[in-house]
Amino acid sequence: KNFFPSLCSVDTTFTMGKAEDQLKKFENKLKSVVGKVPPPASIAGDTSKSNTIEALVFCVLFFAVQIALVVLYTFFFTYTSTPEIAASFTSTYDLFRDVNVMIFFGFGFLMTFLRRYGLSAVGYTLVISSLAVQWSPILQAITEFITLHEKVHQIELDITYLLEGLFCAGAVMISYGAILGKATPLQLLIMGILEPIFYWINACLCLYAFEAFDIGGGYTIHMFGCYFGLAVCCWLSPKNAKDHPDETVSYSSDIFSLAGTLFLWICWPSFNAALGVDDAQKTRAAVNTFLSLTGSTVMTFVVTRFVTGWKFNPVHIQNSTLAGGVAMGIAAHLPIQPATMFVVGMIAGTVSVLGYRYLSPLMARYIRIHDVCGVHNLHGMPSIIGALLGIIGSLFLIVRDNIDPEIMIDGKRQPLHQLIALGITLGVSIVGGALTGGVMWVAQYALTLNREDYFNDLRFWHVASDYDDVVVDPAAAAAGSTDITEEITDDIDTDQM
Repeated sequence: KNFFPSLCSVDTTFTMGKAEDQLKKFENKLKSVVGKVPPPASIAGDTSKSNTIEALVFCVLFFAVQIALVVLYTFFFTYTSTPEIAASFTSTYDLFRDVNVMIFFGFGFLMTFLRRYGLSAVGYTLVISSLAVQWSPILQAITEFITLHEKVHQIELDITYLLEGLFCAGAVMISYGAILGKATPLQLLIMGILEPIFYWINACLCLYAFEAFDIGGGYTIHMFGCYFGLAVCCWLSPKNAKDHPDETVSYSSDIFSLAGTLFLWICWPSFNAALGVDDAQKTRAAVNTFLSLTGSTVMTFVVTRFVTGWKFNPVHIQNSTLAGGVAMGIAAHLPIQPATMFVVGMIAGTVSVLGYRYLSPLMARYIRIHDVCGVHNLHGMPSIIGALLGIIGSLFLIVRDNIDPEIMIDGKRQPLHQLIALGITLGVSIVGGALTGGVMWVAQYALTLNREDYFNDLRFWHVASDYDDVVVDPAAAAAGSTDITEEITDDIDTDQM
């Protein structure tokens, strides 16, 4: 029925005397024309030999990195022995669990919207995020040694280090979204090694040198990850990936992606509250984030109908509903009126939808930045809105003479330092992304992707037996099946006559 749907309409009413002859003729005709059906994509060709060099470099490099990390952890890390930290494990681990779900499940499934790239989206999220979480505590320890001049024999590893590692992985996953479907596993491994280095350089400058507040990673995660990814994207936007037939969605892939959206939406208040210094900050961060998310969600559903022919666009629902959480990434803990957070969320959701509708096509057409997931609309512009909120919010607190040293670390200079952090993040992310993208571009000499390799799992994954039900182009399959069944039907009709 999949290949010959029109057979269902064939009149197969035969007389008893001719039934056996008709069935034999039908069987012979079916055998003769079934050879006209093109072989399934999963067995059309063996690409394992052409993957050999890339696969060897990937495995050797990844194994070498793991051995190096094992050695570093052996000599420089131990378990925490501070009673206060151990006592707060339950509350900290609850937040850690939510952030963990966001990074591995939320981001992974959010990127399954491409109908033939589900295994890659979830699989690469799992392995590259794992690498970033391993690598981040070492870089954090180096950063703290440089900025705080704290020389210790061994570093006491606790949940906070792992939380920071998950935040670092979040930045890498945002960058991955910009080049989704256009990079080899080796190229993604290179990004997973290099990007955390620039991530902690930016964090060192923004959070330690200028002491900007950034409770939910608006600067260091969302803004940095977005513009780092877009800079990489400048290197990985080949012409043969443009208007690719596999860069599209299916009904089931849209639903899987929306499941990722829901997990991100539910856990985002924990994400922004996780690193609050006290319960008051954590409470404000969670409440403000939730209010902002509701505002962006409502406006997404409103604006998407205005700009897409009075219907809801799944791309907007999957992404722009989360813009309120991103916009709260910098200033979620500020004691500002709750109504402000509604408004900020509404603005972020509106800007995000308009970005998907109008800005992304212009970026791809005129500056050759092919942002596959639209990270500029979900993470870039909303994080800039969040930065402006941080600057204006700190000015507001100064005017009201409500300078909390736990928040306004630099006192009346805090708004200036927030502005400087904005410039630093944009600079470090773009320069770091450009350098990393250049290294990833060189890595294509290990394996150059052809047009048919983009936006699907077939090149690098063993696929299930029903993969071809998705991979075979529906229009071509329908056209081919129609020709074949018309031929069979004509012969049956002739025999009956």
